[in-house]
Amino acid sequence: MNIIIGKEGCGKTTLLIVRAAAENLYILTTDQYRAGHIAKLAKRMGYDIPYPVTVNEFFCSNKFVRSSIRRDGILIDDADDVLKTIFDGIQIKDITITDNDEIG
Repeated sequence: MNIIIGKEGCGKTTLLIVRAAAENLYILTTDQYRAGHIAKLAKRMGYDIPYPVTVNEFFCSNKFVRSSIRRDGILIDDADDVLKTIFDGIQIKDITITDNDEIG
């Protein structure tokens, strides 16, 4: 797992779009507004990506989307906002992330 950290507007979502296009991966985001924004940005950049999936759609999605995500993995845009959406606005105080990917 790669962790992309940066200020708003620095290109984090752009990096996800490039990877989504290269590997045909879904991007998970909080809501339809952001999904549409990501899809439009990808199109403007000249990339063809699967239409981004919202948190709600992921939990209620059809078998094809879920099986594709389980098989290939998923990219998460604004993970902090995704977690807030999953936990229904509960303030998340701290999180830890374990990266088990080995280098080299």
